[in-house]
Amino acid sequence: GIVHRDLKPENVLMSDNSENAVLKIIDFGLSKIIGNDEKCSEPYGTLSYVAPEVLQEKPYNKKVDIWTLGIMSWKKKKNNEWPYNFTK
Repeated sequence: GIVHRDLKPENVLMSDNSENAVLKIIDFGLSKIIGNDEKCSEPYGTLSYVAPEVLQEKPYNKKVDIWTLGIMSWKKKKNNEWPYNFTK
């Protein structure tokens, strides 16, 4: 599969403004094709959307993109509010 490694709202587009619009993911410049059991170690991604294991420079897999989707969903639901405090 593919791990995108830089999902963020700017990299998610809709095909049009209709209710049947298709979601499109763009900018695969930092993406990598990896196997089911394979891990990555490069610290890529946009700081405010990246998963903790990437920030901690631990090996990671495709699940880091799921973390990012969670952050983006939270922000959408909470009127653009972050789920964590950047000032601490």
